Amino acid sequence: MRGRDRVDVIECTWDPAALDPKALAVFRGHYPAGRNYLVSPSGSPARTRRVGSHDVLVCTPSELLP
Repeated sequence: MRGRDRVDVIECTWDPAALDPKALAVFRGHYPAGRNYLVSPSGSPARTRRVGSHDVLVCTPSELLP
């Protein structure tokens, strides 16, 4: 979370295809501002993927950390 009005989404899963776009849309309906991350051991190299109307960074745990 970065600030009062920005909430980041971090979902962890073995399979990047398992992200539920409906769940992300509902969450973003309540908290529209923030970054979206999908962390997976098979997320390398890091890439941005469009899920519904949201951009999601798919990456490994080590790529998530600065």
